Formats: sequence, structure tokens, C-alpha cells
Amino acid sequence: GFPIAAAREVLKDLEDVESDRGNKLTLPHVVGDRASRWFAFGLMWLSCGLLCMPSYRSMFSSSSSVGGVVIPWYGLGHALGTVMCVRANAAGRLQEGQKWLKKAIYALLGGMIAGLLT
Repeated sequence: GFPIAAAREVLKDLEDVESDRGNKLTLPHVVGDRASRWFAFGLMWLSCGLLCMPSYRSMFSSSSSVGGVVIPWYGLGHALGTVMCVRANAAGRLQEGQKWLKKAIYALLGGMIAGLLT
């Protein structure tokens, strides 16, 4: 959750680096564009890794049966979110990467909420 949202904010700062010059001191201004990208994607992978920890898995391990099919909601949300993070990492343009990260946040959050509610 939070690391992916922070990564998205860093990517948004990268988009606005020219308009922010002289007005704001953002991470891309301090460490540069390339280091900011690596930092953002590092945060993204950290978040995906943390979601695999046993404490998260047991917290959101519930599943429900829909039409006779057992659906592990947290696992499904985590799998979708991870695929979307990989897609964001492979995106050529910053805007496209941001959009995929936003979708990943929603997928991960949806899986967590559904896991808690079932």
C-alpha cells in the first residue's frame, strides 16, 4: 500500500521536474531522474515482497465460495497487483507507469478488503 503510493508520487514528481524547478525541492531535483526512478521501482518491489510475508498471508487468508469455486481474494489481489507492478516497471513512459501503479494499488487494496470481509 504505502510504498507503492510513495513510488507513484516520486514518478509524478519526475513528470513535473521542469515546472517544479526553482519552486519545490523534490527527490528528482536532489538525486536526479535515474536515481529517482530506481528508488520508485525499489519501493514498488519492496511492497510486493512485504505482501508475501506470513503475517500478511495469515491476516488475509480467508476465501469464499462463489458458484462452487473457492476464491482466495487476498491471493488474487496480490497476484493481479504484482503483475500490474511488473507492467508499470516495463512501461516506457512515466505516465503509463503511473497508471499501472495506480491500478496495482486498487487491485492490492481490493484483495485486502475482500480478504477481510469474507
